[in-house]
Amino acid sequence: MHSRAVRHITLLLATCALTLFLNLGATRLWDRDEPRNAGCTREMLARGDWVVPVFNDELRTHKPVLLYWLMMGAYGAFGQNEWGARFWSAALGAGTVLMTYAIGRRLFNAGAAFWAGVVLASSLQFAMMGRAATPEMLFAFCVTAALLAYVYGAFAPGSHDNDDALEPARSRTPAPRAWFPAWPVAAAMYALMGLAVLAKGPAGLILPTAVVGMFLLVQRLPAGQAWSLSYQSKVGPVKWLEPASADHIRRPGRLVRSVIHASASASAMHSGTASASSNAVFASSSPTRRRNSSSAMTAAGVRSVTPATKPSGRSAAAATRAADASSSAGGRLMQPR
Repeated sequence: MHSRAVRHITLLLATCALTLFLNLGATRLWDRDEPRNAGCTREMLARGDWVVPVFNDELRTHKPVLLYWLMMGAYGAFGQNEWGARFWSAALGAGTVLMTYAIGRRLFNAGAAFWAGVVLASSLQFAMMGRAATPEMLFAFCVTAALLAYVYGAFAPGSHDNDDALEPARSRTPAPRAWFPAWPVAAAMYALMGLAVLAKGPAGLILPTAVVGMFLLVQRLPAGQAWSLSYQSKVGPVKWLEPASADHIRRPGRLVRSVIHASASASAMHSGTASASSNAVFASSSPTRRRNSSSAMTAAGVRSVTPATKPSGRSAAAATRAADASSSAGGRLMQPR
């Protein structure tokens, strides 16, 4: 392992120690889920039953059993207290941060992977889940592990994995399996999905399958249509779906400005297309319809001047008098009687 990777992992673990493990057992079990999960684990230990979760002598079917198994092991190591109840949530949170770093390093580079891990470890909701005796962090860990197995099985390592790489892998070379890993990696991925099901139910299978399936669907689209929307024929591919360049990584403001510029260009092109379509419809209408529309606009007090021809002085004066008469008549109608 390179020295830069060791330094990144050390800093990420230090961040997790501050956000996840500091004063982990100082506060009492709170909310309603923590006491129920801890009480169910204590009753399972007292009965010596590792299969059937029971709380207050009643079958507890709210969540699967994997969290209770981990908490039973922590109770045996640290005692039946708040630290033991929350230990595995904090430890799995740190593991999720490290797996996020590994995914970012394989897909982008060491710098992007490190900052992704820092952002995740310092996020408020993530820290709350990592400090609670609930199955959310266990579920996140299993799903992230399944995605990590897929990324390492489907993406071949490149030169960006070394310490000097700054540029993301634009020309990513997939493994020679049509974006799907070999069967040992696929079996490991499905096994991790099974653990996610044991952590929080069917969502452990649905969520990673949806992520990988959508990625495979996008990759199998015909050439030129993978990152296209309705404006591609006018303004080209959507630029903010492409990987950021090294200059954007060093100067994030340029990336934001490029996204705003691309969005404004698409909006302007859409407005211009709509305006041209409406003008074509009006021009292709019958002369009677155009005369009726012009009469309605004149009656409403709207004066239209064609940019190509300038009205004569007599016609302009007549139009001005007509507009003044229309406005004065409207004013008399609006006056109270």
